[in-house]
Amino acid sequence: MLIWFAGLALVAGLAWVFVRHYSGRSPLSLGVVAATPYVVLVAPLLGLVLMLLARQWIGVGVAVLVLVLAASTQLWLYTSDDPPTDAVVIHVMTANLRLGEADPHSVVDAVRRHRVDLLMLEELTQAEQTALEAAGLDELLPHHSSNTQPTSQGGGFGTGLWTRFPMSDVHQPSQFTFAFITARLTVPGVARPVQAVALHASGPVPDAAPWQRDIRGFAQYLPTLAGDRPMIVGGDFNATPDTVQFRNILDAGFHDAADQAGAGYTRTYPADRWFPPLIAIDHVLARGGPVATDVRTVTIKRSDHRALLVSVALPRT
Repeated sequence: MLIWFAGLALVAGLAWVFVRHYSGRSPLSLGVVAATPYVVLVAPLLGLVLMLLARQWIGVGVAVLVLVLAASTQLWLYTSDDPPTDAVVIHVMTANLRLGEADPHSVVDAVRRHRVDLLMLEELTQAEQTALEAAGLDELLPHHSSNTQPTSQGGGFGTGLWTRFPMSDVHQPSQFTFAFITARLTVPGVARPVQAVALHASGPVPDAAPWQRDIRGFAQYLPTLAGDRPMIVGGDFNATPDTVQFRNILDAGFHDAADQAGAGYTRTYPADRWFPPLIAIDHVLARGGPVATDVRTVTIKRSDHRALLVSVALPRT
């Protein structure tokens, strides 16, 4: 009986190695992919233990091979890149405000405490923006652009981009489900303007079609903004690192900050339960030179997401 259970566990672990290469198109299939970090490690490890208990040494060897193969699907998030030797370090934060219900003082306190230079906010309502400004956000980050106009999506539509640095060429393309904001920043000490983007992909539940359009659109549109400038993108992608569609964006020349910093699986959602967050759907991406050196999550009161805080080294030249 142990052998049967061990075999099932190994088959499950091996199956999920291939599941992460499946381009899910339904909420169920995307949920299955989201479970990858847990299944690919727990299932082979369970199989290995059961094979040891059953004293099946060939099975032990097979289990070790499956465990190594499964673990290799996650190792890329735990190996860090070298930052540029001559760099300006800025602090970036992205936070989903839960339909404008997050505590504005908690957001502003996080910006002040962590000396945030560039802030991306999702699910921003006009009422929340007013409360953030009253709490002192504009004093800390005086340059901003936002779009909070109401749509059928309610408070989920709004997106905001705040920064310590002067902004130019602000643009808000309209082809995505939620507000999308991009601007060029003049960062002291950095030779070229930095292209900054705040975005939010539609959620895949209950209908994954809008999410499919958004995530595919990001992969096509984001590279057109970059040119030869350094670029930093932050927001709620509603996609884990194991999702094929998210990795298609990385294949377009972007790097996940968690990967660059070797921070591992940075779980941000759900953050409003008795248990800790389970999945990593909020991301900061870099292209054209910036390298993330530190990534951590920050609790925002009354939000169902943890904010993602990233230190980014920008090459001076």
